[in-house]
Amino acid sequence: MSILDQQKFWDNKILNWEEARYSRGRGEIHDRITTAYSLVTGMSSPLRILELGCGSGRLAHMLQTLPNIEYVGVDFSSVAIKKAQGRSLPKDFRFICQSIEDVDYKGFDLVISLGLLDWLTGEQVSKIGMDCKCPHFIHSYSSKDWNPVKFLHSCFVTITYGYKSSGYVPKYRSEAEVARLLNLKKYTVYKKNLLSLSRIISNCESNEL
Repeated sequence: MSILDQQKFWDNKILNWEEARYSRGRGEIHDRITTAYSLVTGMSSPLRILELGCGSGRLAHMLQTLPNIEYVGVDFSSVAIKKAQGRSLPKDFRFICQSIEDVDYKGFDLVISLGLLDWLTGEQVSKIGMDCKCPHFIHSYSSKDWNPVKFLHSCFVTITYGYKSSGYVPKYRSEAEVARLLNLKKYTVYKKNLLSLSRIISNCESNEL
């Protein structure tokens, strides 16, 4: 699937998908954003944050409550970025419509990606690991470990849109694979629920987790 086709896919999907997943106030998507927020609150400020695959800026909306935060969100969906730019946020919060291939990581203290890695090839994930020199990171990924939820999820995405998108569906990876691709040495993996697919891999700490 070409980059242009992927952009069209997300332009058509992103806002309805976010509304359906985040409006529940529970579940894996809610868990990963609240876990990320808890990790950020445990860090010292001032803090420059870069979010890859920021969508419509839901994490940014949460982060605005923290003091001395500078935030840049990047996404290649123009629909998502337009929605994000329409949010009423502090002046130090910016959103850029851009491919992750073109991101400049210089000067950031923390890089965050929630769900992005699931949609990238191994080569793209490795490029993030090579290019990103931020001292701190928070990434989510979908675990490769088998459980009933993973089986049902893989069936669902394949049936509902995978056959239409030439197999462009989220990928499952092991902890070791994610750490290897991103070239991570010291980290902790967080998960909230036993049957959850979502994992957070980070070198940040929080007393709440």
